[in-house]
Amino acid sequence: MKNILVIFLLLFSHGSAAEKYVCSYFIDDEVFNESYERSGPVFVKTINDLTESQWEIVFENDRAITLQATYAWNPAVAPKSLTILIDKVKNTFVRGGLKYKVPIDVTEGICTVVN
Repeated sequence: MKNILVIFLLLFSHGSAAEKYVCSYFIDDEVFNESYERSGPVFVKTINDLTESQWEIVFENDRAITLQATYAWNPAVAPKSLTILIDKVKNTFVRGGLKYKVPIDVTEGICTVVN
């Protein structure tokens, strides 16, 4: 019984380290920071210690990860969809998207991996 418990703990504790990307970018000479932390099958975006949204993992391998979020719950606001591509090798990112019928500016910057 103890052996089964040890094996169970080893299996589930190995993957328990959270994967977090803290990304920075400039807009009009002002620095902005946001983080994307893995939480099961999604990443949670946080800005200034406030959870902002959940991002679906669209693609991932050892070189890159692509996350996507769609905002369409408020009938008074046009739907929008954003995509972020994180380069795991260069520790950089690029993000862009569409608001219904309107492109959203591309943002790019650097990311720091925090485990």
